[in-house]
Amino acid sequence: MKKNLRGVIDDVSRFLNKPVTEKQMEKLLKHLSFEEMKKNPTTNHLWELSQVKNKDAGKEKHNFVRRGQVNGYKDELKPEQIAKANLIIQRYLDKNGVTLNELLLINE
Repeated sequence: MKKNLRGVIDDVSRFLNKPVTEKQMEKLLKHLSFEEMKKNPTTNHLWELSQVKNKDAGKEKHNFVRRGQVNGYKDELKPEQIAKANLIIQRYLDKNGVTLNELLLINE
């Protein structure tokens, strides 16, 4: 989606058999942009934090959506954490008989 949002919207609209006009496309491109999603409290889970009822609620900032950079997790997680996550992910993939590429719909 990050590389070609317009193409993804085109694919989904064809799949749903719902043509999109250029005006609708421009609205969708803006609404679905990373910058807009980051500002949206429902996509950034800010509404959930507002529901927390404790003495420290709202004192910490926890953004669900961070920078929107591909592989940005590598700057935020230690190599050991990444390795542990990869092992857990691979275990679940193996358990369900699916590859990561199949799950992400990546054609090879």
